[in-house]
Amino acid sequence: MARRIVLALALIAGAWLVVGGSSTVDAQPAPATATQIKLYMPWEPSFTPKLRPTISVRGETTFEGNPMASSASCQSGAITTQRPDAWRCVTADPCFAPSVNGGSQVACASNPWSNEVQILNLTRPITRETSQCFSAAGGCTDGRVKMDFTTAPWALELTNGIRCVKATGTLSGFADITFLWYCQMADGQNAGSAGSFPGADANLDRSAPLWTVFYVGETSYVVEEVGVLVAWY
Repeated sequence: MARRIVLALALIAGAWLVVGGSSTVDAQPAPATATQIKLYMPWEPSFTPKLRPTISVRGETTFEGNPMASSASCQSGAITTQRPDAWRCVTADPCFAPSVNGGSQVACASNPWSNEVQILNLTRPITRETSQCFSAAGGCTDGRVKMDFTTAPWALELTNGIRCVKATGTLSGFADITFLWYCQMADGQNAGSAGSFPGADANLDRSAPLWTVFYVGETSYVVEEVGVLVAWY
């Protein structure tokens, strides 16, 4: 009888370890079920321009911009993200003004997951009269574009751990897929491209809560559909 009791207690203890899993089995994170939208915000929301405490300045320079342009040093709205505070300053894109009204400084970032920015001190500041728009089309009102989450995001974080940033130059394509984003691994190594078919919703499949995009690795010959964990604007 004593032997049966000991055996029963051992089975109960083993079952507790397997079912409870508290001390010997690490809980696995649940897979993502929906894409999360995030906004990059380098400036404090204040009347005096001030960077947020976690932002690091990797460099600061006086910036004239295109001397042939009659407007501010930054000639238009950013092409990487559609925001009323994001600008294209010659080729630097996106560069964020302290407010939608503009300012004499912009903070330019190469990607949203780094806390480093390049500060441009504008010789011709952005004012409320400076227009982001080439025309009245594209949701542009009173010289500013509207924040629009239906446009292609600035950057993507994929379910396979790859990070991608929207291209500003020549785009590549394959089998009618336009690769709109260039991708890297977390350590900065090149990791291929991401994109979708021309008919897709801003180069993403948004038909499910977890958006997807087509991705091809740097040396891979396989294009695969991958989930989008985070869409940055």
